[in-house]
Amino acid sequence: MKTLMIIASILIAGTAMAGEYTDYGRITFQKASTWVPANKVCSQGGFLYHKTKEFVAVDYCDDDNNNCKTVYKALVQPVNSTRQRCSKMEDDECVAWTTVSFVQGTVKADVYESMSALHDDEAPKSSFSYTVDACNL
Repeated sequence: MKTLMIIASILIAGTAMAGEYTDYGRITFQKASTWVPANKVCSQGGFLYHKTKEFVAVDYCDDDNNNCKTVYKALVQPVNSTRQRCSKMEDDECVAWTTVSFVQGTVKADVYESMSALHDDEAPKSSFSYTVDACNL
């Protein structure tokens, strides 16, 4: 019986890795310090929203990893925002930063032969531009 269960779990795992898989690219939610696949995001009124998860838990601790507290931040990101980019490197370390404009719009989606092809860093079989859907709020 145990052998039969092991064989069944191997077959199920193998079929889960088979079949075409699409990687929809990432939308970065800066204030929550997380990213979400573009097909799980919608847009409305100049903002991007996670379709199913409204908040993310972020843990804050002091330098000694003591006095930790969990804060819940909304998963919302403006389409037009700014980001910090390194403007000067010294000894493989950034010593100066600059603020640049950033617009989150269309992302690149890659289609792979299977999920295992993505994990094995194989080249995608095709790519396309994916535009975030409007929200149905």
